Amino acid sequence: MLMKIVASIALVTTIAAVTTTTWSRENDEFDGIAKGGVLFNGTLLEAPFIVRFQDELLTINQAEIGKVETVDITSEQYSLDTIDGVIQQAYTIHDAIMKVSGKNTAIKSTINTLVASPLVDSAIVNGDAIDVQFKGEEFVEVLMFDFDNRNQDLELNQVNFLKERQQMIKYFLNEDRMVILQDGILVITEPGSAKSKVDELRSALSDGVDEQERRKQLLKIIPDQLVANRVAQTLKDNEEATR
Repeated sequence: MLMKIVASIALVTTIAAVTTTTWSRENDEFDGIAKGGVLFNGTLLEAPFIVRFQDELLTINQAEIGKVETVDITSEQYSLDTIDGVIQQAYTIHDAIMKVSGKNTAIKSTINTLVASPLVDSAIVNGDAIDVQFKGEEFVEVLMFDFDNRNQDLELNQVNFLKERQQMIKYFLNEDRMVILQDGILVITEPGSAKSKVDELRSALSDGVDEQERRKQLLKIIPDQLVANRVAQTLKDNEEATR
């Protein structure tokens, strides 16, 4: 039995057979999981496996499996000495954050940007708008924002997705499955197959195996053509990079 899960960070993937099961922790948060096997982007990780989600980062034995995406704000250069420039900067920052985060985070960051300006006396949330009082101005400036409901909970969805993936991986390892993670795709083998799969992978990944033979072996070990070919390509790229 093969299970393939394509990662979509914006969607929370639910597998009923897994999520309705009581997870077996076996102190794996600290001691690691001795069962199973992990092939991550062409590299065999060594047991025991510590699968951890901390500080918005999912790791297996320090290998970064996934993380909550954040935005690096590089707003256009406006003259922040003018009210117009401050307003344009606020809209730019808000739009940039909304691409990867939710409504609350976008509004909070925009408020912080506005109140940091020496031209702003106050900035207050008013529904889906921000009322900005500029110093020396008689009237309040109302900044209106159009919110895409699909993005409002994106940051929370990312966290939930990674937490669920953490629990899935723990569950699969405790069933002594081989877990293959390649370019965001998760493939698992049948329960109890990890040892034989690890041995076969060690042979396929060893020095002296040419590219064509390695690809052929990977296609036998990983019964998913796309993933097997991606693993083979990653190994080829890594070898070429070290020459």
